[in-house]
Amino acid sequence: MKILKLLWTRPSQTLSKRWLNAIRVVSLLGFIDATYLTLEHFLGKIPTCFVVNGCERVLTSVYSQIFGVPLALFGSIFYLSILVLSFVYAEFKKEKFWIWLMLVSFVGFGASTAFIYIQLFILRAFCFYCLVSAASSTTIFILVTMASLATHGKEKTK
Repeated sequence: MKILKLLWTRPSQTLSKRWLNAIRVVSLLGFIDATYLTLEHFLGKIPTCFVVNGCERVLTSVYSQIFGVPLALFGSIFYLSILVLSFVYAEFKKEKFWIWLMLVSFVGFGASTAFIYIQLFILRAFCFYCLVSAASSTTIFILVTMASLATHGKEKTK
């Protein structure tokens, strides 16, 4: 319970630019990955799979879309939201923007966990680009969590 309270505390205004920059770099990588998949979907192409086999099976499964909209488009929106929120928080230093950043990163992490479950246990196939996205969203969640804990610890020692 104490950890949750620490995580929900807005980081101090001294939040290192390194934390925000790391979040931005990873969100940009995730945005590029998800946008590429989105474009390929609308062009009717299946991207070439690297390292793993199964992109076609994953990207054409019933789990790859919601109401005809590719999940990759939601991923692009997710990563763009993280990127925008990181800049908005840096500019205004308002607690509500940090809380939104935390909530969005948590939702992305949860979605990625569900998608990995589907690939592993239901489809028994992996998509390289989906794994990159899952790694990106997980890294963002970890960075946001670590930034919260690191800056909260600094506030306590002052």
